Amino acid sequence: MYGDNPALTSQPIVNLGSPAASANLTGLYLQAVLVRVNSQATLERVRTFLLTHTPLSASGAAPRTFGEAVQARVAVGTTVQRLVYIAAALTLLVAGCSLAVVVGGGLVERKRPFTLLRLSPPPRSPG
Repeated sequence: MYGDNPALTSQPIVNLGSPAASANLTGLYLQAVLVRVNSQATLERVRTFLLTHTPLSASGAAPRTFGEAVQARVAVGTTVQRLVYIAAALTLLVAGCSLAVVVGGGLVERKRPFTLLRLSPPPRSPG
């Protein structure tokens, strides 16, 4: 397997009926192992064995189950989604403030000529 999602792998996964590997596999880098266990205690023993007998993954993460990998991806997706929402909210806030400033400036500019017209005397008629 070349990833932590069995749905995306294109290679067959072995089971108890599969023939034993005849090649020397000691030089291969271990990226993923699929192990089915019946209890949480057995899972933790397997995790401890893998942690103490294999090098850490390229990301430096400890061995984890597919469910834990999915939870980590969901957490990252949720964080990115929140950041996008915050950026959109800040953009709308800035746009709203800009609109308020423009409307306020337009009202002040229109008010000034009407005030000057009221203060100035009416024009005199010729004659």
